[in-house]
Amino acid sequence: MVAPIIEVNYDRLAEMTAGFGRNAERYLRCFVLCSVLLASLFAVTACKGNSAMNTSLAADDSMNQFVNPISEDQLAAFIGQPFPAAATGVAFAGEAALDTLVIARFSLPQDQVEAYLTSLGVTTPLDATYTPFFSDSAPYEQAASWWTPVSDSGKAASARGVYQQVGEKHYKILVLEDGSGMATIYMQVYNV
Repeated sequence: MVAPIIEVNYDRLAEMTAGFGRNAERYLRCFVLCSVLLASLFAVTACKGNSAMNTSLAADDSMNQFVNPISEDQLAAFIGQPFPAAATGVAFAGEAALDTLVIARFSLPQDQVEAYLTSLGVTTPLDATYTPFFSDSAPYEQAASWWTPVSDSGKAASARGVYQQVGEKHYKILVLEDGSGMATIYMQVYNV
């Protein structure tokens, strides 16, 4: 038999609370509830010292077995086209599981940007008043050094963005032009 954590002598408590009159039962219940809550709090804080309870969620995430990093060929198949031959400084990251999310950054001659976007099915015109990204926070740790769309847009001569859904894929694209004839493209493609 397991010994109870808190042992309450209800007869003794009833004697002690007899002076409370009609509210004695209410006070008794409140006392028992507070005792149980304190014991629970003690148990939770005692577990914090247990190293088995402090493992990283990422290390212990059982869903990681279903997530696969994306290769460049898989990325090209997912977004609909490979990167253009003239693309330079290509960087990308992504994962596929039940849904897929990829991000990429690359440079391309400005006169090839519209044709490349059209080949992806993105036909909505780029808009100088729209940015699809509101922070430099990269969705993948390995992209933290190169995924900086907000910082880079502040340095660009012009920034134009677009969001468009093509079939079941969602495209968020930011095109930054620096005046040299080259454009830096930040692209996020995902499905849900």
